Amino acid sequence: MHKNIKTICILFSAILIFSSFSLAKDFNSIKIHKSFTVSDSTQREITGEIESKKGKTVKVRISDPTSIPDVGTTGTLSKYFEEEILGMNTHGYIDIADVEVKSTNENIVTFTILKELSNIKINGKKENLFKEGVIVKFTW
Repeated sequence: MHKNIKTICILFSAILIFSSFSLAKDFNSIKIHKSFTVSDSTQREITGEIESKKGKTVKVRISDPTSIPDVGTTGTLSKYFEEEILGMNTHGYIDIADVEVKSTNENIVTFTILKELSNIKINGKKENLFKEGVIVKFTW
């Protein structure tokens, strides 16, 4: 059993390494400067920290209140994570819900959860992805 898991991990690592080389080769072949990043200019995002969650309502304290979305704006709420997977430290965002801006007040944005997107279970118990203090990103 352990030998099979080790073999799978080695294959997975090889695939990741190979795919990163091939992506780098493709990226370099199109003669775009490496500091250039392609993004959707109409997509915006804000980050913050969850203050509370009651039912389908989530309150988030926004770190930069100069770009707060309008009431009624819909988008995706993503949770920041840092984990060690297969001996490698990894981090990023995982989408946790489709949400709508219910209200704004200074640097607090209140969201209504339209649909939960992640169902993570630890030891058979559903993980609460909306805990107070969790860093989140809202993209719209």
